[in-house]
Amino acid sequence: MERLKVSIFLIILISLPALSKTEIRLKKEVELERDTVYLSDIADIKSDNRKFEEFLSGIKIHKLKKRKEKISRDFIKNVLKNNYIDLSRIVFTGADNTLLRKKIHRITQRSVEDEIRSFIKSRYRDLKIVSINIPKFSIETDGKLEREIREINSTGSYIYLSYRVFKDGVELKKLRISVKYRKLRRVIAAKRYIKKGEIITEEDIRFIKTDKNVRKPFTDIKDIVGSTAKIDISENDVITERMVIPDYKVKRKDYVKVIYSRNSIRIEIQGVALENGKLGDLIKVKNISSGKVLICKVIGKDTVLYTGGQQP
Repeated sequence: MERLKVSIFLIILISLPALSKTEIRLKKEVELERDTVYLSDIADIKSDNRKFEEFLSGIKIHKLKKRKEKISRDFIKNVLKNNYIDLSRIVFTGADNTLLRKKIHRITQRSVEDEIRSFIKSRYRDLKIVSINIPKFSIETDGKLEREIREINSTGSYIYLSYRVFKDGVELKKLRISVKYRKLRRVIAAKRYIKKGEIITEEDIRFIKTDKNVRKPFTDIKDIVGSTAKIDISENDVITERMVIPDYKVKRKDYVKVIYSRNSIRIEIQGVALENGKLGDLIKVKNISSGKVLICKVIGKDTVLYTGGQQP
């Protein structure tokens, strides 16, 4: 019964070319990932009958034994005849001979470096790669290769990786790779040229990421807005504490109003600031009447809030 079904299927396929117009255009050169070569790999097939076109596409023509081989049009015709294909209604065009080449995969130090850079960037956004140490090697082979990159360990300046290459599940190469890096810091830089004596506004600055070893850069907008430029600051320069005069709401040795507020009790006394202070800073203030040194929070121009529990 099974043989009868196969015979009927073959009879239908043999009759299909007579009922349709079919063209097989052979390619001059083909690069392949696998050893088995199908007609669809080496030819463009067009037929009025879709089923017949699909059948032709799946016919196995050859199996590569070398990296490079050549097959002729006559060889292909014979294979089709052996598959019960009537060639009388098929038009063959294109190349007389087709060169078959196995695709060669190469892995080099340069290609591995590119892979490592992509791997690091996908995992770490706030670092800059300084150098990548890869042992000298190269791999050249046909067939599909698989790679595996894993992080083994890391320190404050190095990341250690393993890099493995597989073919058909067999390990071809294993490398130990080290990546030297520097951390990027998010700091504030000048958006424009700022002259000495200018008051810095939020529109004058922007955030950038840098790996430079800059001493005491600003990292918070509120710490710099309202400050006065102590020197000329060029566009894109990282702004540091030495470049500006802070926007002190309270200045050292100035008289300040000290407010004590607890439940329904509110007391205001006069004091002398012992430190400069920006809005929100905790500074030392001397009570003029008692001589006591108080820890106070700057809440406005020449105004502080006593933060202790007892009356000042």
